Amino acid sequence: MYAVPRIRKCTSSLFIRLINFFGNAGGFELVLSILNKEEGEAGSVDLNLLGIIVASLSSPYQIYHKEFITELGPQFVDICVKRLRSAPEKSLRDVRRERIDSIIKSVDNFQRRVCPKEDREKQTEVLRLEVALMCLKSSFLERRIQGIRDLNTIIKNNRMYSQKSFTAQYLI
Repeated sequence: MYAVPRIRKCTSSLFIRLINFFGNAGGFELVLSILNKEEGEAGSVDLNLLGIIVASLSSPYQIYHKEFITELGPQFVDICVKRLRSAPEKSLRDVRRERIDSIIKSVDNFQRRVCPKEDREKQTEVLRLEVALMCLKSSFLERRIQGIRDLNTIIKNNRMYSQKSFTAQYLI
């Protein structure tokens, strides 16, 4: 079982049957093997395609079976985080801000079912901060501006919430 009906989330038997058919046909493992290929390798995907694929896989996170999401969810998270952290400047320049945000949102969605809320929020904010720092170091002006805006948002969010994710020293 890859997906199960959830009351007030999704009870569409056709949708659940299609996800289970895709999983039983080896679709999730195939996507995982494609995403595991390093950038530049034959058959690898760039950040744009990674964002599209992972966003479509993480959208129905609420109906995934608990065993499936605890087994494959962390693998998808690891791939996304690794690819974002090791992204060359050229691929960062070629990807739109919305696509990077969708990758981070997808990572958050996968972690919703396997991590406690505080840990998940902390990991998501750390990933956002790492991406903002990568953008700040870019030679591409648009990415630097994006990095400044993202860093500004992180600092605002850090000040607004009583449960602060980062200390001032850490942010500096």
